Amino acid sequence: GVFKSCSGLGATFFLGNDPASFGTQVFDGTASYFSICYKSDSFGFTSPTWKGYQAREIDQVDFPLIRWLALHGFGYGVNLDQDTNGDGVTLLMAYALNLDPALDLSDSLPQAEIAADAMGMTYYAANPGITYTVETSTNLQTWTETGVSVSDFDPQFRRTATVDLTDPHRFLRLRVEQ
Repeated sequence: GVFKSCSGLGATFFLGNDPASFGTQVFDGTASYFSICYKSDSFGFTSPTWKGYQAREIDQVDFPLIRWLALHGFGYGVNLDQDTNGDGVTLLMAYALNLDPALDLSDSLPQAEIAADAMGMTYYAANPGITYTVETSTNLQTWTETGVSVSDFDPQFRRTATVDLTDPHRFLRLRVEQ
């Protein structure tokens, strides 16, 4: 009964198989929207309910994102394009860059660094299910990946994208997609 009457508990994420030792009332009294989330490769769970509780099977690719959302107080299926605190950073970008969406992230986004003959940008790039693309432009209207070099991962799972400064009006942008 460790979770019984925990009215603030909205979800539980199981990383393995059905824990057969759980009783049938272990989550009684949790939030009205409480749900069990389990990975698609787990055994013993059932959907749409498991032991009387709402249950959702989460695809292996989506599980890290769903878990990140729950850790930051967001439910399954939230709109990732929303900027929840008005800092200009969407939930998708915060997840992609491994940032806390509750903070003001306006100063936490990757910044261009200019050297004598090149411009670069370093960014976290290791969250599963995310495609990271760095593009360059000389006019802020036409964007291309041509001419952008991207490094291998560093020990903190970051990459650095660089572009030669052959034009005095050079811009870089990072796009993330799910």
